[in-house]
Amino acid sequence: MRVRRVENLVVCPNCKGKLIKNGKQLICNNCKDSFMIEDEKILFTHQKGKFKKKGFFYSFKEKIKVNKLLFAITNIIFSPIFPNISYKKYLLPKGNTILDIGSGPYKLREDIINIDMKNYPGVNIICDAKRLPFNENSVDQIFNFSLLEHTEDPQKIIDEMYRVLKPSGTLYTLIPFLQPYHPTPCDYWRFSKEGVIKLHSDFEKIKCGVYAGPISTLLWIMQEFLAMTLSLGIPFLKDFWLLVITFLTFPVKILDPIFRLLPSSHILASAFYFYGKKTKGN
Repeated sequence: MRVRRVENLVVCPNCKGKLIKNGKQLICNNCKDSFMIEDEKILFTHQKGKFKKKGFFYSFKEKIKVNKLLFAITNIIFSPIFPNISYKKYLLPKGNTILDIGSGPYKLREDIINIDMKNYPGVNIICDAKRLPFNENSVDQIFNFSLLEHTEDPQKIIDEMYRVLKPSGTLYTLIPFLQPYHPTPCDYWRFSKEGVIKLHSDFEKIKCGVYAGPISTLLWIMQEFLAMTLSLGIPFLKDFWLLVITFLTFPVKILDPIFRLLPSSHILASAFYFYGKKTKGN
């Protein structure tokens, strides 16, 4: 996506004033704050976003994110969750303003605006999700995959997404339920199906269901448990065994699409999705 198209959509995240381009900067016409444009990205924050938690396994995942193809391949192997592309049926056609908040290096579609706190390949806007650089009622659709558990105040981010969506604009979020601790850089929350619906209470629920089912839950817990046990309390060995065990056991997750269809799969779900729409003007 060309940065010029994004420039025409964003406003100052602090005062929501109009941004005027001046060379490689966008300058707020109101508060005079300035924001850099670098490598086809708009930087609304200079936070580095480095992990607080050290460890080979987490450093390994972070490093491969700079290569989108390598990350996609390794994610198929090392993620305990079977790839679920059911979200694609909810994607609005091209020509709509669509955001993917907390996108990482993923690109759902070339016209979608990727937003993240870190400077990954494919990211268009680097900003804080609690202060999105968009006016009220200006966005047609928002996607948000596995971000909210890593934030101190997920409700504030939900409220901010609600603010920028147009009336009848739609939101798709993915939120974990039964998953081991996975800090990137922190890990705060888990939500049951009822909790997911409560978190989105300002939205009209269209659908809320199991995104990753019981097999993903059991596989992830088993992988972490075996790595923890075999490591004898040595952090490096734990990361080593986790890589080995996830590589050897990843085929098990192909059963998850079957088990997540069971009526009681929500009891042991690894993650839920919520799809809803904004019904008010503000």
